[in-house]
Amino acid sequence: MARTRETLPQGDPRVVSRANNVDGAFAVMKAREVMGRNVILVDDVFTSGATARQCALVLRVQGAAAVAVLTACRS
Repeated sequence: MARTRETLPQGDPRVVSRANNVDGAFAVMKAREVMGRNVILVDDVFTSGATARQCALVLRVQGAAAVAVLTACRS
């Protein structure tokens, strides 16, 4: 995964919608490596799930068979 555009930090008070803040902000760099595979997405913090949801969507669109999310903590 790679960030394709800058976003505000999800906790920034200017962020009205966390989902809109990260919409279109990520891409799979090596789509052939995820096609047909089960992928574990690792993130540091799970707050609203918007970032994980957007990344999982991008992975599925690029052909991942399934996406599981693993986070260090939930806020």
